[in-house]
Amino acid sequence: MDLNAYLLDGIFQATASRGETQQAAQIRRSAIAALFAAHAPADAMEATIAANCVTLQFLLNAAVKDSFDSAADPARQTKLRAQAVTIGRALAQWQRQLEKRHAPAKPVAKPVAKTGAEPARPEPPPKPRPTTPRPVRDPGFPTHPTATLTSRAALHATMPAYPNGHPMGHATG
Repeated sequence: MDLNAYLLDGIFQATASRGETQQAAQIRRSAIAALFAAHAPADAMEATIAANCVTLQFLLNAAVKDSFDSAADPARQTKLRAQAVTIGRALAQWQRQLEKRHAPAKPVAKPVAKTGAEPARPEPPPKPRPTTPRPVRDPGFPTHPTATLTSRAALHATMPAYPNGHPMGHATG
């Protein structure tokens, strides 16, 4: 039995929603598989932790969406936001567990033999692996200037005046 396939199938079924189109289901399944693979599980325990992380991520997304529902009364929104925070903490805890399992083992100091000679010096810890810095922004994503009060005033000064005060002809004021 392939444990990864079994865990993924469980997540696929648990995150399905009523009325979901075939295309939306395929996108969701692809996202789940990518999230699971990003955790790079090396054994059954890591696969289980990765499955919990993926499931909690979907649960967190739904909880945050529900907590911002404007139709809900404020007391319910507060309760839903508290639940979202709790889910977020659980997700962070599972992710830390997985990071600990992925961390390289710390070297164990060798016992020093008592021969009267100078004790052996412990080996220095391994140097951290160099990491590639992440790009500051995606070059394909356009940047937008930040608007300030002076730039807004300058922008409005260059805009043409409209007869009714609005570009779509709506009356303002």
